[in-house]
Amino acid sequence: MTTPATSLWCCLALLGHGVQAQDVADAVVVRGETELTAAAASASARARLAEHVRGVWRERAARLVDAERPLWLPQAVATAAAARWVAALSVDDFVRVVDRQDRARDHGFAASHQTTFWVGEPADAAARGERSLR
Repeated sequence: MTTPATSLWCCLALLGHGVQAQDVADAVVVRGETELTAAAASASARARLAEHVRGVWRERAARLVDAERPLWLPQAVATAAAARWVAALSVDDFVRVVDRQDRARDHGFAASHQTTFWVGEPADAAARGERSLR
């Protein structure tokens, strides 16, 4: 369990590594599955991160299609184009890992690993993404 003092120290430590205060305040936690190896745990967290980012952009794309679709363009065509854009999305262009925690637990007979990312969206990512989608 984290206390407010622990959170403050973590934030101060991150600020010393070039992370902006706004990035820390807006960070979202993305936790991967518990796996048998550190590499698998990291891959699981990366997959969850991609899923999270694509989910956010799926919602944004739907709003953008509803708001700005030309009348001559059928809704199904615009929705399919937005879905293709989201599927081809490069996750690293739209998210920044603010912090990472790799946790290993020894169970006596084997160890388990879990990776957690704290991620934020760069300030210009939403505008770049919407321009690209348009």
